[in-house]
Amino acid sequence: MENDSNNKPIKKTKSDLEENFEMDFGLTGITKGSDFNKRMRLPSTSSFDPSDGKIEAKLSKVLRVKTLDGSLIQLLRPEVTNRSILTPTQFRNKIGELRAVFSQKREADGKNITEQELYNDIEQLLGEEEEKCELLDQYRHMLLMG
Repeated sequence: MENDSNNKPIKKTKSDLEENFEMDFGLTGITKGSDFNKRMRLPSTSSFDPSDGKIEAKLSKVLRVKTLDGSLIQLLRPEVTNRSILTPTQFRNKIGELRAVFSQKREADGKNITEQELYNDIEQLLGEEEEKCELLDQYRHMLLMG
């Protein structure tokens, strides 16, 4: 039993307990087989005619609803004309090429310190992305071997 601020026991009634706890009583009813078959029957397939209109799944409708997240992703998604660069090996190669380009730019524009810091940051980010691609490639090979 709980105590209030004066250390007096608080009495709880049955209705207080029922409000706080949901009691599962198990089976609540029994339905006979013949009654069940009369009420719940599958419709006959002969009464259904195929629809001329396009049938659309509910999930498709939900997925097509415009949201802020979807709009932002669509706005920020780059246009990729050559989808072959999205394969894991090509993607990793392109990151390596970009990294080399930025390292050359850093060496060519070596006078400006802020640009050098920017090129260093870009090169570091691309290096980290390249390492992640290599790690994913290792996981992919382990899964294929397993």
